Amino acid sequence: KGSVLILADLKGGTPFNESMNLLLQYPDDIELVSGVNLPMLLEIGLKLSLEDIPQSHPKLGEFAYTTGTDGIDIIVVEEDEDNDKIEF
Repeated sequence: KGSVLILADLKGGTPFNESMNLLLQYPDDIELVSGVNLPMLLEIGLKLSLEDIPQSHPKLGEFAYTTGTDGIDIIVVEEDEDNDKIEF
């Protein structure tokens, strides 16, 4: 789907809203992903530069979503009672 992938930071922000207007006008040509984070941008950039794929790759938006969510972690710090070392 789409020949243009638009990555927006915040759903409901101005870049997203303007992109949504374009998506509504050209639903077959645009794919819109919100909630962009650094891992997502880096992985998409690397994928596009290392692979010989057209920018209209049909699963690029899905790849962006998966990469973005995989980049989110909850870090739990636990202290080792015997050695007072921090484990994570």
